[in-house]
Amino acid sequence: MLEDILYQISSLIPSSAEFGNMSSEDLPLAVVCCVLGAFVLTRFTGSLGSITVPVNYSALFIGVTVANWALHGLDLPVDKMVAQPVLIALIGMTVASFFMMTWLKRDGWKT
Repeated sequence: MLEDILYQISSLIPSSAEFGNMSSEDLPLAVVCCVLGAFVLTRFTGSLGSITVPVNYSALFIGVTVANWALHGLDLPVDKMVAQPVLIALIGMTVASFFMMTWLKRDGWKT
């Protein structure tokens, strides 16, 4: 079911739209993961006012794009349609979230 929804969304994206080495089939999955991750990351980072969520989203999306570029030739023994792109997206978002948590420290947290 999830694969069908992602495939329908990815059919709306032109096939020439490549972000790094991320295919147009993986792009909707990366966007959904980044949106959810940005809201979760907002809880752990400092506040920039109304641009906190967009800044977190941008950092996570850059992390996903760099992870897809860096791990392009990786062949994992998992489902290639959903599991592998999610795993690579999580790796990139984890690295980006650590960067954001060190850059935007919450007030009152000890270093």
